[in-house]
This record gives sequence, structure tokens and C-alpha cells, in this order.
Amino acid sequence: MSTIRLGPSRLATYESCPRAYAWKYVWRFEAIETSASLVFGAATHQAIEASLIASAYRRPCDPVQVFTDKWNAATSSTTVSYSSLWSEEDLLHTGQMLMSRFESSFAESGLSVAFDNQAKPLVERPLEAAIGRGILASIKVDLVAFTDNDDLLVVDAKTPIRFSEEGFSSVSDQGTFYQLVLDAHAKRLGIPEVQGFAYFEGIKRKVPKTDRGEGPVWQLSDIGKRRSDGEIAEFVEKLQWVAQAIRAQRFPKQSRMGFDTPCTQCEYRHACWDGDMKGLRKRETRTASPESKKVQSV
Repeated sequence: MSTIRLGPSRLATYESCPRAYAWKYVWRFEAIETSASLVFGAATHQAIEASLIASAYRRPCDPVQVFTDKWNAATSSTTVSYSSLWSEEDLLHTGQMLMSRFESSFAESGLSVAFDNQAKPLVERPLEAAIGRGILASIKVDLVAFTDNDDLLVVDAKTPIRFSEEGFSSVSDQGTFYQLVLDAHAKRLGIPEVQGFAYFEGIKRKVPKTDRGEGPVWQLSDIGKRRSDGEIAEFVEKLQWVAQAIRAQRFPKQSRMGFDTPCTQCEYRHACWDGDMKGLRKRETRTASPESKKVQSV
């Protein structure tokens, strides 16, 4: 039986459209031009990681400079595609303002970075857990932190254009993934069970040209509850169904309705619709990090 690795992004892609999953993860194609949103997200994550680790070790860090350096390096070495609403300059200035507000916003959240039993901060940590039937649940945790009440919380940092719906953190597959895998590694890492999941959201707004606008801001979402044993079992069953479909090579197109079609923002839509491969290339095979190879069983 072949091993199937599933993480939040892979599951979301398959559930959105199985054919898109095949293009990306089975046939291994990617767009030649990288979406500006992906470049922006990567640069902000790198700046957040640098800031959190520096803070955990009480070292100085300038997250604005980190973001700027990462953004400039990526945009100068990668062909980036921009939407009609966001220019390169807009995104640079928005990222700089977001990161100038990150440290104070994080301090106001009441969160503190958690450490493992090797005194390493649990920031951007890749982990995997075997859940049976040849399936590896694979995650990369942005942050594991303690709340003011000493509850262990998994936090995902993201930069959307609007805040997530209230209550979504309690049902998010991503949060369920994180709890499933982190609980499997809790004893090895020397941490308690996860008690909740939340998003730390940096809202991607343009920098106002006057002093009347608020611009980009950070906010901790409502804290989602710990998943019950029944919810975890139901989630594992869903992963087993998806893995079974992948092994059976079931990759049907899933355009849905015009008002909510996933095709609109899919980088494979032209290849899928009419076989036009222009703008796509084969992806390189990536190796797993040493930490993610420490697989635990659920």
C-alpha cells in the first residue's frame, strides 16, 4: 500500500476540486508565474517567524526589515503576477505596515510562545503522524502558544482581506489537523494537550493615503474549542475516504456553480478546460525536513 501524505492544504485542494489536486500533487505541475498573494504570504510568515523566535530568546529583531528583504528578494528573483487591485508597491507598503504593528498586536493578544523540552520555540514546526491505512497526517505549525490562562493554543497566522467568520476556528479542518498531530507528539515534545485553535489574522488592506483610514491590522480570532474524540474520529475517517479516492485515481472535475466555482482562481483551469499547458511547468521534488520525519502514531 502506497503512503498518502495529507495536510491542510492538500485536503482543502482535493475537497475544492479533485482534478486540481491531481494537477498539483500527482502530475506535479505549477504556474510559471507566482501569485503575488503567495509571495506576500511567504514574506510575512518569514518576518513573523523571525520576530517570534527573536522575542522568545529576547533578542532584537526588526520584522519590517525582514519582510522588506524577503519581499524584495522574492520579487526580484521570481516572475510575480499581480491582480488589477494590488500593485507591487501597494503590497510592499501594506506588508511593511502590517509588520510594524505585529509585535505590539501580538503582545496585546496575551499569547506567549511555547517551548519544547529541548528549549526550542514551537514556531514553524513541521510534524507528521501516522493515522493508519498508510496515511500520514502532515502539518507545519505556525505557532504553539500559551494563553493568559495557561491553556495551550495552536495559532495559524494568515493575511486575508477580511476576518474569518465568528466560530469558524472551532470547525476549521486546519485546527483539527493541528490537534490530531500535536497530540500525537505531545509526550515527545514535553507539552500538554492542545486546548484550542485560533487564527492571528493580519488583514490585508492598502495603506491609507490620509490619516482617516485604519489600514492593515492584526487580530486574534475567537479561540476554537478542543475537538472531541468523536470529532477527531470523524475527521480521521474523512482523511481515509480522501486517501482511498486518491489511491483509486479518482480526480473528477468539480466546477460547481458559477457563483462559487473554484475554477475562477485555479492556476490549472486552462489546462483542465482545453488542454492549454501554457504558463505551467513541472515542479521539482522536495524532501521532507528532518523534524517532520519524526513520525508518531495516533
